[in-house]
Amino acid sequence: MHTRYSGKYFTFINVSTALTSSLKQVLEYIEENLADFAYAEDIYFKTKAIITELLTNGFKHAGAETVNISIDIDPQYITIVKTDYGIPFPLVVSGSPQGTKTMLSYDIMHHLYAINLNARQVKFLVEDIIGDETDIKGVGEHFGLLIITKCSEEFIYDFDEASKLNTFTAKVKLPPPAHV
Repeated sequence: MHTRYSGKYFTFINVSTALTSSLKQVLEYIEENLADFAYAEDIYFKTKAIITELLTNGFKHAGAETVNISIDIDPQYITIVKTDYGIPFPLVVSGSPQGTKTMLSYDIMHHLYAINLNARQVKFLVEDIIGDETDIKGVGEHFGLLIITKCSEEFIYDFDEASKLNTFTAKVKLPPPAHV
Protein backbone atom coordinates (compact mmCIF):
# COMPACT_ATOMS: atom_id res chain seq x y z
CA MET A 1 0.00 0.00 0.00
CA HIS A 2 1.22 3.49 -0.80
CA THR A 3 0.11 7.06 -1.17
CA ARG A 4 0.06 8.37 -4.73
CA TYR A 5 1.57 11.71 -5.63
CA SER A 6 -1.27 13.90 -6.77
CA GLY A 7 -2.56 17.41 -6.89
CA LYS A 8 -5.79 19.17 -7.74
CA TYR A 9 -7.01 22.77 -7.88
CA PHE A 10 -10.58 23.79 -7.00
CA THR A 11 -12.34 27.15 -7.40
CA PHE A 12 -15.48 27.80 -5.37
CA ILE A 13 -17.91 30.67 -5.02
CA ASN A 14 -17.32 32.33 -1.67
CA VAL A 15 -20.73 31.99 0.01
CA SER A 16 -21.88 30.00 3.02
CA THR A 17 -24.46 28.05 0.99
CA ALA A 18 -21.63 26.51 -1.08
CA LEU A 19 -19.70 25.22 1.96
CA THR A 20 -21.11 21.68 2.08
CA SER A 21 -20.76 20.92 -1.63
CA SER A 22 -17.29 22.52 -1.80
CA LEU A 23 -16.08 20.57 1.22
CA LYS A 24 -17.49 17.33 -0.18
CA GLN A 25 -15.64 17.75 -3.50
CA VAL A 26 -12.28 18.30 -1.81
CA LEU A 27 -12.70 15.46 0.70
CA GLU A 28 -13.72 13.02 -2.04
CA TYR A 29 -10.54 13.87 -3.91
CA ILE A 30 -8.40 13.31 -0.80
CA GLU A 31 -10.08 9.97 -0.05
CA GLU A 32 -9.59 8.78 -3.63
CA ASN A 33 -5.87 9.48 -3.41
CA LEU A 34 -5.05 7.89 -0.06
CA ALA A 35 -4.31 4.25 -0.76
CA ASP A 36 -3.47 3.27 2.82
CA PHE A 37 -6.73 3.44 4.76
CA ALA A 38 -5.10 2.30 8.00
CA TYR A 39 -4.69 5.98 8.90
CA ALA A 40 -7.41 7.55 6.77
CA GLU A 41 -9.83 8.34 9.63
CA ASP A 42 -7.37 10.62 11.45
CA ILE A 43 -6.29 12.28 8.20
CA TYR A 44 -9.93 12.67 7.11
CA PHE A 45 -10.81 14.42 10.40
CA LYS A 46 -7.85 16.81 10.19
CA THR A 47 -8.32 17.69 6.52
CA LYS A 48 -12.07 18.14 6.97
CA ALA A 49 -11.53 20.51 9.92
CA ILE A 50 -8.87 22.51 8.06
CA ILE A 51 -10.82 22.84 4.82
CA THR A 52 -14.06 23.68 6.66
CA GLU A 53 -12.34 26.47 8.59
CA LEU A 54 -10.47 27.83 5.55
CA LEU A 55 -13.69 28.01 3.53
CA THR A 56 -15.64 29.45 6.48
CA ASN A 57 -12.99 32.12 7.09
CA GLY A 58 -13.16 32.91 3.39
CA PHE A 59 -16.81 33.90 3.38
CA LYS A 60 -16.78 35.38 6.90
CA HIS A 61 -13.73 37.60 6.55
CA ALA A 62 -12.21 37.77 3.05
CA GLY A 63 -15.05 39.34 1.09
CA ALA A 64 -13.77 37.83 -2.17
CA GLU A 65 -16.11 36.47 -4.86
CA THR A 66 -14.27 33.15 -5.15
CA VAL A 67 -11.78 31.09 -3.16
CA ASN A 68 -9.31 28.57 -4.51
CA ILE A 69 -8.26 25.39 -2.76
CA SER A 70 -5.38 23.28 -3.96
CA ILE A 71 -4.52 19.87 -2.59
CA ASP A 72 -1.10 18.29 -3.04
CA ILE A 73 -0.48 14.81 -1.71
CA ASP A 74 2.94 13.24 -1.42
CA PRO A 75 4.17 10.37 0.79
CA GLN A 76 4.87 12.71 3.72
CA TYR A 77 2.19 15.42 3.63
CA ILE A 78 -1.15 16.57 2.41
CA THR A 79 -0.65 20.26 1.65
CA ILE A 80 -3.82 22.35 1.61
CA VAL A 81 -3.55 25.84 0.11
CA LYS A 82 -6.40 28.37 0.11
CA THR A 83 -6.04 31.54 -1.93
CA ASP A 84 -8.29 34.53 -2.50
CA TYR A 85 -8.11 38.21 -3.41
CA GLY A 86 -10.08 39.41 -0.42
CA ILE A 87 -9.25 41.46 2.65
CA PRO A 88 -5.76 40.61 3.99
CA PHE A 89 -5.14 39.18 7.45
CA PRO A 90 -4.59 42.29 9.65
CA LEU A 91 -1.30 41.28 11.28
CA VAL A 92 0.57 41.23 7.98
CA VAL A 93 -0.57 44.65 6.84
CA SER A 94 0.11 46.12 10.30
CA GLY A 95 3.87 46.14 9.56
CA SER A 96 4.91 44.33 12.74
CA PRO A 97 8.65 43.59 12.85
CA GLN A 98 10.00 40.14 11.98
CA GLY A 99 9.78 37.74 14.91
CA THR A 100 6.90 39.59 16.59
CA LYS A 101 4.77 37.05 18.48
CA THR A 102 1.18 38.23 18.94
CA MET A 103 -1.42 36.34 20.97
CA LEU A 104 -4.57 36.05 18.88
CA SER A 105 -6.75 34.10 21.28
CA TYR A 106 -6.68 31.79 24.23
CA ASP A 107 -8.91 29.38 26.05
CA ILE A 108 -8.55 27.11 29.06
CA MET A 109 -6.32 24.70 27.09
CA HIS A 110 -4.41 26.76 24.47
CA HIS A 111 -2.79 30.02 23.47
CA LEU A 112 -2.87 30.85 19.74
CA TYR A 113 -0.07 33.08 18.45
CA ALA A 114 0.82 34.66 15.12
CA ILE A 115 4.55 35.06 14.53
CA ASN A 116 5.65 37.51 11.83
CA LEU A 117 8.16 35.63 9.67
CA ASN A 118 8.78 38.63 7.40
CA ALA A 119 6.88 41.59 5.95
CA ARG A 120 4.34 39.34 4.22
CA GLN A 121 4.15 36.07 6.17
CA VAL A 122 2.69 34.98 9.48
CA LYS A 123 3.12 31.53 11.00
CA PHE A 124 0.49 30.35 13.45
CA LEU A 125 1.56 28.56 16.64
CA VAL A 126 -0.45 26.91 19.41
CA GLU A 127 0.94 26.44 22.89
CA ASP A 128 -0.87 24.06 25.19
CA ILE A 129 -1.58 25.35 28.69
CA ILE A 130 -0.91 23.00 31.58
CA GLY A 131 -2.21 23.84 35.04
CA ASP A 132 -3.06 27.42 34.13
CA GLU A 133 -6.44 28.92 34.85
CA THR A 134 -7.02 31.07 31.80
CA ASP A 135 -10.13 33.17 31.37
CA ILE A 136 -12.61 31.59 28.92
CA LYS A 137 -13.29 35.09 27.50
CA GLY A 138 -10.25 34.63 25.23
CA VAL A 139 -12.19 32.35 22.89
CA GLY A 140 -13.06 34.60 20.03
CA GLU A 141 -12.91 35.20 16.32
CA HIS A 142 -9.69 33.26 15.83
CA PHE A 143 -10.97 29.92 17.12
CA GLY A 144 -10.98 28.57 13.55
CA LEU A 145 -7.30 29.45 13.22
CA LEU A 146 -6.67 27.53 16.44
CA ILE A 147 -8.40 24.47 14.98
CA ILE A 148 -6.37 24.66 11.76
CA THR A 149 -3.12 25.13 13.67
CA LYS A 150 -3.84 22.15 15.96
CA CYS A 151 -4.66 19.91 12.98
CA SER A 152 -1.61 20.99 10.97
CA GLU A 153 2.07 20.24 11.15
CA GLU A 154 2.59 23.78 9.86
CA PHE A 155 0.17 26.63 9.10
CA ILE A 156 1.36 29.81 7.37
CA TYR A 157 -0.34 32.88 5.92
CA ASP A 158 1.21 34.92 3.10
CA PHE A 159 0.02 38.21 1.61
CA ASP A 160 1.42 39.40 -1.71
CA GLU A 161 1.08 43.19 -1.66
CA ALA A 162 1.62 43.54 -5.42
CA SER A 163 -1.12 41.11 -6.49
CA LYS A 164 -3.23 41.38 -3.29
CA LEU A 165 -3.26 37.57 -3.09
CA ASN A 166 -3.93 35.96 0.31
CA THR A 167 -2.46 32.48 0.70
CA PHE A 168 -3.08 30.16 3.64
CA THR A 169 -1.00 26.95 3.61
CA ALA A 170 -1.61 24.05 6.00
CA LYS A 171 0.44 20.85 5.96
CA VAL A 172 -0.92 17.62 7.46
CA LYS A 173 1.74 15.01 8.14
CA LEU A 174 1.00 11.52 6.87
CA PRO A 175 2.27 8.60 8.94
CA PRO A 176 4.36 6.02 7.12
CA PRO A 177 2.16 3.53 5.27
CA ALA A 178 1.51 0.22 6.99
CA HIS A 179 3.49 -2.66 5.53
CA VAL A 180 1.63 -5.77 4.53
